Amino acid sequence: PPTRLGDAASLAPPCSCCSERGEAPREAPQVMGPMWVGPMHDAEFVAGMRGDAAARGWSEPDRLLGSFLEEAEAEAKGALLFYHLGEVQRALAKRGLRQPPLAALLPLLRGAGFGAAQAHSETKSLKT
Repeated sequence: PPTRLGDAASLAPPCSCCSERGEAPREAPQVMGPMWVGPMHDAEFVAGMRGDAAARGWSEPDRLLGSFLEEAEAEAKGALLFYHLGEVQRALAKRGLRQPPLAALLPLLRGAGFGAAQAHSETKSLKT
């Protein structure tokens, strides 16, 4: 099947120090990790990964991929900005307002037409 990971070895440039001296590179390029070349907000791909993790009985990856899926769906709707809830609370407090709990805030934002999700990297943050 086609892959969304690029052939990282073919993307590696020749060693600049060797090519400047006209020498052949001393060692072949090394692949250091996968390179993502697909869309950044592919909820279908993340959902497939989550289904595979669940089928294997992997609970922790399933939980994390669930968070990734929610975030990918929100990002596909334009939720690209990251907000730490402490900063949001401080801005609201200056105006005499209180921040609702995140569990209540996310549905409110979604209901108003915004893409919104809890950020996977920080539990006290959101993307919208």
